[in-house]
Amino acid sequence: MLVAGVALLAVGAAAIAVRDGSSRTATKAETQQAVSTARNRVDFAFQRMALAEDLENLAERMAEASENVGDAADELAELRAPEPFAEDVEKLVAALEQLSTDLGATAADLTRPELLENIANARGINFPSWDRADAAIKSLNRHGLAIEELERY
Repeated sequence: MLVAGVALLAVGAAAIAVRDGSSRTATKAETQQAVSTARNRVDFAFQRMALAEDLENLAERMAEASENVGDAADELAELRAPEPFAEDVEKLVAALEQLSTDLGATAADLTRPELLENIANARGINFPSWDRADAAIKSLNRHGLAIEELERY
């Protein structure tokens, strides 16, 4: 419960730093905080999916992850990142938006009986949009931010 409270405070602080109502360009520190917050939300969603107990629970957690990743993308989209980060932040937002869509579609597929046999035999799920999000984070790091890369689960 304490971890969830701390995470909510961090999200709130980043949202205030990003959406202060002005059209000013964010600082490097604000950009780092906003991207880190988005990254942490994605990672938390994937951690929850990895702990699913069965396909029904996985579908539920994946649908929740879709919403959370979409919210993270929406919040990050409001950031006016400075150069040299702006292009990579835009790429990250686009990747997270697509990842949200991919997660939602896959969650829906997990509830389709005609697909269950194929899904049950799968060794894992790969999302190219996850790869693009991680590539954007790596590029931001090459430009001087210090964002933890996404974890594979």
